[in-house]
Amino acid sequence: MSVIKRIGPELREPEKQKFVQIELGKVSNPDKKPIIFEVYFLTENRETILLGTFSPYPPDHDGSFIVPTKGRLRGNGAIVLKMVLPNGIDTNTSVSVQVRKLSFRER
Repeated sequence: MSVIKRIGPELREPEKQKFVQIELGKVSNPDKKPIIFEVYFLTENRETILLGTFSPYPPDHDGSFIVPTKGRLRGNGAIVLKMVLPNGIDTNTSVSVQVRKLSFRER
């Protein structure tokens, strides 16, 4: 699963945004297998920069999570949120996640 949020002109001074905030809604993970979310900045030139990762705990927990931008955001790029299962987890595992919102925070 991947979610992409474009950074357009409505976000003034993207380089000043200190965090990407991710709000997860319903998390369906009946086997409570570990899940990891990777957050990337995709530049205008299609370069992919890993900003950070987070994992809900317990693994079926919803809520709000933040990842630091490290000052790397620029206009005309995008944020990519990617859910991955750690090595050794059966890829047929039934996991679904509702992403309510991706937003930016200056503090």
